[in-house]
Amino acid sequence: MRRLLLVTPIITLFLCFSAGRVAADPVTGILLASNNAGGVMLITSGHLQPFGNIVVAGGSTGTFLPLVGMTGSIASANNTPGPQSITNYINFGPPGFNLTSINPGVLGSAQCGAAPAPGQACTPAGSIFNLNNNVGNFSVQWTVQGNFIGTLGEVTPYTGVFTTQIAGNYQNQFLSILQGGGTITTSYSATFTAAPTPEPATLLLISTGLAGITAYIKRRKKVDG
Repeated sequence: MRRLLLVTPIITLFLCFSAGRVAADPVTGILLASNNAGGVMLITSGHLQPFGNIVVAGGSTGTFLPLVGMTGSIASANNTPGPQSITNYINFGPPGFNLTSINPGVLGSAQCGAAPAPGQACTPAGSIFNLNNNVGNFSVQWTVQGNFIGTLGEVTPYTGVFTTQIAGNYQNQFLSILQGGGTITTSYSATFTAAPTPEPATLLLISTGLAGITAYIKRRKKVDG
């Protein structure tokens, strides 16, 4: 009887991990990408408008390694923080990335109006952009989130960071152009990190199995005591 009490939760744990393996291997890894030759990102006061395609770069890992060299499409998005629903935001025919939100910037606005100098960092109020002044150029970053849809239809959350570096300008010039209704055209790169999470049914099976093992141990202690 004691053996049966222990075997039951162990079988439950085994089944939960086996079920996950049968459904599909988890999507993991990092995808590195950039605009293709001649491709650019057009940044305005309200939109992120890519022209050309996006290409998977060398250095991608895990599930994304076989995609190196593949070219895909990338859609435009609003450059305001908050939820956005764009199916096939980045599409490799499949697989692809759906967009669910763009995060607000995190650097604070204290240095946005300061005289330009290397080392400054700021996020304009209500903006998605993280701006960093460097020597001779400045970088612009923004973070997106959504779900990666694999070739088997598996859904995996991801976080993506877009980066562009603009030579010869400082962040306050960037802000002045956007606030004046102008546009900035630049090349870009991006890093997407897959972060798989267990399905609710799998979590329930795991908790059930662990609870069974804990109960068995408690019973043994009482008997042995």
